[in-house]
Amino acid sequence: MGGECMLAVSISPSPPLKKVHFDVDVESELFQPTHTVCTPKLRTNGLKYRAPDARVDVSETLAPPSSVAKPNYDDSLRRVSVVLYQHIRRCEKRLRETAHLATSSQVSYGATTLSGEPSVEASMSRSDHRTESFDSSTVHPPNGILSGLQLSLDKVFDEEHFVSPQYKYTFVRLPTLHPLTYYRMDKVNCKTHIPSVEEIFRFCKNLFNRAQLSAECTIVCLIYIERLMERANIPLLGSSWKPIVLCGLLLSSKVWQDLSSWNVEISNIYPQFPLHCINRLERLFLHYIQWDLYISGSVYAKYYFALRSLTEKKDFRRRYNYTIKIDPPNSKRLEERSAAVKNELYSRSL
Repeated sequence: MGGECMLAVSISPSPPLKKVHFDVDVESELFQPTHTVCTPKLRTNGLKYRAPDARVDVSETLAPPSSVAKPNYDDSLRRVSVVLYQHIRRCEKRLRETAHLATSSQVSYGATTLSGEPSVEASMSRSDHRTESFDSSTVHPPNGILSGLQLSLDKVFDEEHFVSPQYKYTFVRLPTLHPLTYYRMDKVNCKTHIPSVEEIFRFCKNLFNRAQLSAECTIVCLIYIERLMERANIPLLGSSWKPIVLCGLLLSSKVWQDLSSWNVEISNIYPQFPLHCINRLERLFLHYIQWDLYISGSVYAKYYFALRSLTEKKDFRRRYNYTIKIDPPNSKRLEERSAAVKNELYSRSL
């Protein structure tokens, strides 16, 4: 005992690891307006002084001159086009993920039903709660296109519900029956796709030029569209962005301008949208935003400065320049030199 040393070690069981669960459905349903996402947050802790020679030259990245009272027309429209493109891309991605989850859940429910555990009624009770019944007396005219239909919120503002139907005629030539003409009439379905930033910009600019809208209407239109997405949970998709943007610009003109545009003017600019469909689209838009057209000065200022701060976002400058079609600095010189080197190497190979 004298030369030995006893060491007692007590080993206690380690606590169980905590599992972190992420609610995918809750995260996908969250919507944040532009003025909260794009407003820059100042971080003064890690700022260091830089000598004037070490600073980055920002003469080529500065935005055009603009102010809250008089925003730049082209600049505001291009920035709003980029924001709308980002909304469409996110909503399309969220819709694909939701459809994938619904398909996988149906497969799992079918497997458990075959095993005899849950019933078909239990699986049917988990149907989508986003389906809404339209009241033709409050929203639609008596013989409206959507009256009496059960549509989900991602199908309410589809372009096919508001454009004039187009038909394709196929004539059959029969020489034996000369006085008679035979033909077949097929309805042409609307082909939808995710638009590019340039396509959104050209669609809005055509309406701005022909309807003579002011520059402030771009910001007001973005506020109304995001208000529709936030309050009614209506996504901005490739099949619904044209009617939503068209109605947003129409309402912004009526709210902001003293001499606002009439619905018949919008119908003349875009003949594929008849006048009665534009009227119904306007009532439907107002119904889902709960007729809230009021915009305070603080909200307008937040959106304006948030749009001006978009330059700091990743990949914004490339999308912005894509709408302007501005070549990078010294790109022509680089193109000429590369062509000369290519011709020289080609001549040597011969």
